[in-house]
Amino acid sequence: MNIISTLLALCLFVYSSAALSQIKYHVPKSRGYSIEQGLSQPTVYRITEDLDGFIWIGTQRGIERFDGNNFISFEQNDDHTKGLQGSSINDLHVDYVTGHLWIATINGLSSLDTKSFKFTPHDIGDSERKTDNIITAIFQDRNGVLWVGTRSGIYKRGANDKFVAQSNDSRNDEPISVTDIDSLADGRLVIATGNGIRLYDPEKNKWTLTYL
Repeated sequence: MNIISTLLALCLFVYSSAALSQIKYHVPKSRGYSIEQGLSQPTVYRITEDLDGFIWIGTQRGIERFDGNNFISFEQNDDHTKGLQGSSINDLHVDYVTGHLWIATINGLSSLDTKSFKFTPHDIGDSERKTDNIITAIFQDRNGVLWVGTRSGIYKRGANDKFVAQSNDSRNDEPISVTDIDSLADGRLVIATGNGIRLYDPEKNKWTLTYL
């Protein structure tokens, strides 16, 4: 390496070091939030942001709305129009069509009008119309259709606001325990289960077992 190349390398090093020091200098200090700062329960499972910029937090005790300074808590309530059906939160999803917050609990599915704070309980049942209360996952596809996962399978929200059980692709005729839902570009759903990953084509009602 000649002298000019050495000088250029040294200048770049000094410049990059100075730039990094400026970046570090301007990084805001981190802040922690727990019970002392107003959070009702320190065990946090899910976090999402609504269409108005408020942060919603799912905990073991319910949900919290955070505006950057203060928390508002919503807990389980026997009147399901005023509170949750269950306390422990498995998933949160903001409906990009209505702006409502969908809440998956260990004892049912609720939606919340984030402006009026009115809760709406939603019945989930399997093909035999038995109650399927343990809601594990919520997903909204590119067409705005809402899908819900439970310990027994997946459900599709219909036009009449009812959730309809989809046929299970299960080995040994056992229910599929869903842990998460996503989608591919072609519209097929990717279902994370307790027994591997499966693809579900809503148009063809066809399942495919995916091996990792």
